[in-house]
Amino acid sequence: MVILRIVRGVKLYFAKLLAPYFFSKYEEYQQELTHTKRKYLSLNEEFEELKPLLESYKTRITELREELSSINTTPIDSYCESHYSKVGKFAYKDKLEYKGKLISAYPNEMITPQSYVICKARLSLQKEKYVDMKQYITTLAQFVDNSLLWTDDKYTHKAVDRYSYPIQALATGKEDCEAHAHILASLDPNYIGVAFGYAGKTGHAFGVAVIDDMLYIVETNSLRDKNKNVQVIPYDTQSYYTINYIFTQNHTYKVGVHNVHFGVKLT
Repeated sequence: MVILRIVRGVKLYFAKLLAPYFFSKYEEYQQELTHTKRKYLSLNEEFEELKPLLESYKTRITELREELSSINTTPIDSYCESHYSKVGKFAYKDKLEYKGKLISAYPNEMITPQSYVICKARLSLQKEKYVDMKQYITTLAQFVDNSLLWTDDKYTHKAVDRYSYPIQALATGKEDCEAHAHILASLDPNYIGVAFGYAGKTGHAFGVAVIDDMLYIVETNSLRDKNKNVQVIPYDTQSYYTINYIFTQNHTYKVGVHNVHFGVKLT
């Protein structure tokens, strides 16, 4: 090490003697480099001191986000989160058709409260005039049932199972159970979701609503005629309907242990 320092000193001596201008520039560079290193070390020390504070801010931001999320949670989501398991969204393969092309879709995306037709229907139903929540939900169910005649997809879509957006279903007036449930949930997505499960031993989609912190089945399907089969009944007081999944506008919840297969699931 001593020899290396001597050699380096000799090199610097001759550099200063033979090229004084470049030697002075070299010295300036060395001084600037030393200053930069000191500044870096100083900033690094400051960063280490601020690190705990930064971590506390991150924790607080997470807490605030959770608080904000709870404030913005709808009654149907709040109920489902406290009673069931939230799972990741999944789509069903080839449920929509456009110009001969099949398109996969999330059941959640079929809930469309912002479409003009749905907004117009919601305005006409005048939620504010109902004191009783069950009466209000029943009125929505009657609107859906009066707007659609249950019709098998093999007649309306020439397929085993297809989805229609609420505006499409309302335009045709003939759709099956999923369309009924999606229209119903679109009318008030704060309180209503779509359930996939069973009616007896048959796979079925139907509405579910939260009324006075209880989950209700909302059946709007008339198998023979309109306005003949509307039911709003507490889920826990009956055994005919079984729920496997509940889809709200933003989330999906697992309810039952047995799966009903409404198509090929995509994650």
